[in-house]
Amino acid sequence: GEAYPITPFEVRTKEGVTRSDLLIHKDANAPGSLGCIVLPEDEFEDFQAVFDERCAGHERVKLWAQYDF
Repeated sequence: GEAYPITPFEVRTKEGVTRSDLLIHKDANAPGSLGCIVLPEDEFEDFQAVFDERCAGHERVKLWAQYDF
């Protein structure tokens, strides 16, 4: 499906577990996201429209995310 990869593509947790394939994607009705940024379908469509408009022609875009648990 449509998704936006987040780099670095592979990260290691404090416990030493390796995680890869982090994405921004729409909700696929699957349990959990394992670290991905998951948006409801309507919010993902809004995100795509703004991203495509403002980031056209850029190879990379900086992302700042804060995870709370």
